[in-house]
Amino acid sequence: MGNEMPDSVLHPEGRVRAWERLGSEQFDVVVIGGGVVGAGAALDAATRGLKVALVEARDFASGTSSRSSKMFHGGLRYLEQLEFGLVREALHERELSLTTLAPHLVKPLPFLFPLTKRLWERPYIAAGIMLLFLRPFQVGDFISTSSASGVVKEIGLFATEFETLDGLYLLAPNSEIWNSAVTNYSRKPKRRFDLVVGIAYDDDINKAFAAFQSIIDGHDKVLKDPEPFIYVSNLGDSSVEVTCRIWMNTSDWWTVSRELTKMAKERFDAEGLSIPFPQRDVHLYQAAA
Repeated sequence: MGNEMPDSVLHPEGRVRAWERLGSEQFDVVVIGGGVVGAGAALDAATRGLKVALVEARDFASGTSSRSSKMFHGGLRYLEQLEFGLVREALHERELSLTTLAPHLVKPLPFLFPLTKRLWERPYIAAGIMLLFLRPFQVGDFISTSSASGVVKEIGLFATEFETLDGLYLLAPNSEIWNSAVTNYSRKPKRRFDLVVGIAYDDDINKAFAAFQSIIDGHDKVLKDPEPFIYVSNLGDSSVEVTCRIWMNTSDWWTVSRELTKMAKERFDAEGLSIPFPQRDVHLYQAAA
């Protein structure tokens, strides 16, 4: 017994004992293949407290995975081939590995990107890489910038394709997009809608509050968290403005906001609350003869 080699060292006797344990013990995870991918998966599972068995027919790193890089790249090589869909997929996988799947195994590495054209290449490449890597928006988002507004259809290295709300095709240079503020209406899961209705000064404000409350209570897509908030927002020249601040899912915003506006008009009419329009009183004075 004293001359037995420990199982931490690879040797024939240890392999026999490992096979016996594999047949008699219960494991949480069994990994087939001791290449870089298999060894990494086994290490990841073991560091999470799982009981792991790794099975390899030959020797560790004897397959093709030991001859190739295991870098989680951002898809730079796909940019030259204009495979922007693969770039987005690579970026998504890299972000998941860095932040969620295996942050203890994946580490960021710096790199150099050569630029050969001094004038035009730098702003276009820089803007394209910043958009692809920082990802202030993605395909399917509705965004607005100083030069473009619409649904993002394709993000390229030099330009981004949009479809406007009236169905037009729009191509905007990335350099212009990156040099302006970007408003992304789709990124957050919730979005606020401020429904503002003006009532006459003679109308009952509490009655207007109750009308708003009945509207939001009667719509199932108005969120309870954050809680709706009703308040007097302004004392205008010809009306008292009452605001109902409502939150809803971003995907419902366009439909629900228009439904609530229609419901407000109908409800205020039913309650006898007038919605005044701006008016001006003109006083005529006759000058003395």
